[in-house]
Amino acid sequence: MKMIIDSMEAVVYTAYFLIPGYIINSIVNNMVPSKTRLESEKILHCIGYSILELAIWYWLFKFIKKLPDDLYWLILICIIIITSCILGFVIGLLKKKEIIREVLKKHNIVFENNYPTAWDFKFSELGNRKLTVALSNGTFIRGVYHNKSCASSDNTYRDIYLENVYILDNKDRWCQASNADGVWIAPEKIMWISFMEDDE
Repeated sequence: MKMIIDSMEAVVYTAYFLIPGYIINSIVNNMVPSKTRLESEKILHCIGYSILELAIWYWLFKFIKKLPDDLYWLILICIIIITSCILGFVIGLLKKKEIIREVLKKHNIVFENNYPTAWDFKFSELGNRKLTVALSNGTFIRGVYHNKSCASSDNTYRDIYLENVYILDNKDRWCQASNADGVWIAPEKIMWISFMEDDE
């Protein structure tokens, strides 16, 4: 019986150095697209995040160690999931806002941009913004990229959906189309995209 418990503990503690890192890494990658990495690099990232998680929340795990075994394992699993989600969101937010990069830049420390493409970089930080999309047939579409819009994160299929559509009137002025509920643009139709300030 003792050997079964020891084996169980070994499995749990081994998983602890992989699962939190996996959760954190998944959240960060969903918030901020990153370059494609080798499997070995992904594992190292997961382990690194797990070690960071342990370093931050160690006091909490030490505290619950005093609980009965059944309650201890249940609370441990809940804490691992919750704290991993919190840490993943914080790291993702720091990377998305490039807070650490800006601080280091002030001290002349510059790191390579981690975004896989310029597309991912621009759309990851884009808020409420008007876009003009040049199409392959020589025409243009203007729309608003906001909460209900979407730009693909798939490197092999770069389509885009804009939630509001603008059209040119007979005086060559852009006016919002009253009868259009957004516009989807296929990747093969997109030639280039111009990003405009809110008041343009």
